[in-house]
Amino acid sequence: MFKAPDDLGRRSYLDTKIGEKRRRLSHYVRSGAVDTLSPNFTVGVAMRHKVILDPAFRRMDEIFHPDDLARLHATCDVVWARDEPMPPELIERECRGAFAIVTTRWRYGELADLPKLRAILEVGGRHPSPGSIDYDYCRANGIRVLSCAPAFGPLVAEMALGMAIDAAREITAGHERFRAGSEKYLWDGNVDTFTLYGETVGFIGFGGLAQCLKPLIEPFGCHLLAYDPWRTDQFLNDQGAEPVGLDDLLSRARVIFMLAIPSVENRAQFRRTVAVLHVGRLHLGRDQRPAGVHQDLAFAPLIFLLAS
Repeated sequence: MFKAPDDLGRRSYLDTKIGEKRRRLSHYVRSGAVDTLSPNFTVGVAMRHKVILDPAFRRMDEIFHPDDLARLHATCDVVWARDEPMPPELIERECRGAFAIVTTRWRYGELADLPKLRAILEVGGRHPSPGSIDYDYCRANGIRVLSCAPAFGPLVAEMALGMAIDAAREITAGHERFRAGSEKYLWDGNVDTFTLYGETVGFIGFGGLAQCLKPLIEPFGCHLLAYDPWRTDQFLNDQGAEPVGLDDLLSRARVIFMLAIPSVENRAQFRRTVAVLHVGRLHLGRDQRPAGVHQDLAFAPLIFLLAS
């Protein structure tokens, strides 16, 4: 039976046990047997990781509540943490020992030169391009690549619906005509407008943003078309959208949401889509500029309203 040490030996006993635990923990961390990123990982011994905090073009107060930033500083050795881009010479000096890098774009050299790196946290709104990050290397070496993009989904979806309604009903255009004293009323003021109810709506890209927008579109009873080469037809069907090819979608949909975030990889497809829509099908306003085209290239969407 275990016998507790007497009072005189208690402190020496506890010091010995804590020392043994520290040595075992150090061995497990070095060997990779302990995942220090796990939410279940706790440790009684202070272990401070180096975190590169380089969020430019975003501002620090845009992505961190003061309390959260204080917690980060209390648990990690934070490097830089300013609105301006981190200087290249500081990157070269500090990155080799970094445990995590928080950034809007990858500019920190070869992953193989960062032996302690375990997490890349992207705060620009999209995962880094495979041209700048070797994802196979990350998977093989336990480096997690994380993105803030899902946090923008509900906000951008709401904005997309608002812009679509605005363009379809010419709300902003009518407001500007009213300010200029050239507004029209009744039929004359609604010749080129339409409602979303019952329209055929196309989604180019059906990732997280599209899945946030779909519930907002559903009350309008629209028929949904979806083009996404990365999704199976069964998945799109299960989401209540008809899977179609890109040309089919462009020819059938009256309202098109381009929900794929612009990138080097899909730049050609973006240009081709815009070019096709400009050839006789894009609804043109009185000044002959494309009407109903809204774009926020940081997060998408592009919205096209087509003439009937």
